[in-house]
Amino acid sequence: MGKKATPEITMKDLIMSFSLFGFAALICIFIWKRQQTVPFLSEIFDLSNILISSLIGIGSGIVFAVLVAILARVTKTKMPDNEGGTMLLELMKKPYGPVLVGVLPGVFEELFFRGFLLALLLTFMNTPLAILLSTLVFWLLHVPQYKGSIVLNVVVFVLSIGLSILFVELGTLWAPILAHGIYNYLVTLFVQKGIIEI
Repeated sequence: MGKKATPEITMKDLIMSFSLFGFAALICIFIWKRQQTVPFLSEIFDLSNILISSLIGIGSGIVFAVLVAILARVTKTKMPDNEGGTMLLELMKKPYGPVLVGVLPGVFEELFFRGFLLALLLTFMNTPLAILLSTLVFWLLHVPQYKGSIVLNVVVFVLSIGLSILFVELGTLWAPILAHGIYNYLVTLFVQKGIIEI
């Protein structure tokens, strides 16, 4: 039998799915924080150190993307031949790929995984354990698209740890959002330009 066709994902579908993810994060934060939701959101989006947090986030995203590009070339890593991997690769190759694959996950995944999940876990356990558990959940969400590639799974795991450390050390989501967004944007651009051949 032939290979099953990968369903076409439109820009609207992508925006809707990530928006729902962000909305779910806000609902979780509201359920957890209740009357303290607005002060909590003000804290994780605090503007007092936005310049340094932004520079650290942008720099971290660039460094990580370059390191992953080198790793992908050296190990000749390919996108796994599965539905999730094929769908992601098709999205990356679209003209709007770098923006949507970079910007949307950077904002909405960070709001959920660092802004809600990691922050919640930090109230119940020590920092290393909270980072490890939130990283495991982040990694599990990404397993379907990277199933079959040890290198890409390790990259996702290490990226999540790095993003979590940025959140813990800087106390806001600015650095993780920018690092995640820049990383995704650059990796997608590298794929489009043939710098990474996956």
